Amino acid sequence: MEVKPDGTPWDLTKPEDVRQLEQLQEEQDPKLLTGSPPCTVFSQLQGLNKKHKTPEQRARELEQGRLHLRNSVAAYRRQMERGRYFLHEHPWGASSWQEPEIVALMQEPGVRVVKGPMCRWEMKAVNKRVNPPEEGYVRKETGWLTNMPRLAELLEGVCSNVDGSRPWHRHVHLVGGLAHGAREYPPKLVTAALRALRDQLLEGGDL
Repeated sequence: MEVKPDGTPWDLTKPEDVRQLEQLQEEQDPKLLTGSPPCTVFSQLQGLNKKHKTPEQRARELEQGRLHLRNSVAAYRRQMERGRYFLHEHPWGASSWQEPEIVALMQEPGVRVVKGPMCRWEMKAVNKRVNPPEEGYVRKETGWLTNMPRLAELLEGVCSNVDGSRPWHRHVHLVGGLAHGAREYPPKLVTAALRALRDQLLEGGDL
C-alpha cells in the first residue's frame, strides 16, 4: 500500500512506522512488497540546491534519508526470508545506489538490478514555462532492484528514441518543479507490473 491504514504516508525514519510495517508484513504476508524511498537527499536535482542549505542541514537530511533506506532494505530482506518478492525503485542517477545496504542487497543470490526509462511506460509532463505549454514524455532513467525474475525482465529496457522500436518522441526535462509530478507511476507501468506478478505466481504454483 502507498499509505498507512490511516491514510497518512509511510515515514520509515519513525520507529512507530517501522513497527507497523513489520506487523503488517507478518499479518498479511504480501507476495510482493514495493518500495520507493524519498530520493530527495540522494537525487541529482536536489544536489543543485545544496548552496541554499547549511552543512548541518544537509548532514541531518542525509542521515534521515539513510535511515529510511536502511529500514526499507530490512523490509526487503524479510520478504526474501519468507520466500516472497520485493521491488525497489530509485532514479538511476541517485547516489543511494552506492549506499552499503543497497550494494550488499544487489549481491544477494537471485537479486537483480536493471535500468529502464519511464518514457517506455508513457510517463508524461507538461512544461508550462514555455508558451504555449508543451507536453512531452519523461525519460527519467530509473533503477529497479528485485528478486522477481519476471519484473526484472519487464522493467529493463531503453528509450525507443535510442533503439528505434517506436516513433521518435519529445522529452520534457524535469526542471522547474516538473520532477514532483514524475513521482506518480503511469497506469501502463502499474498494469504491466501486476501482470508480471500474476505470471510469476502462476509459474511458481502460488496462484
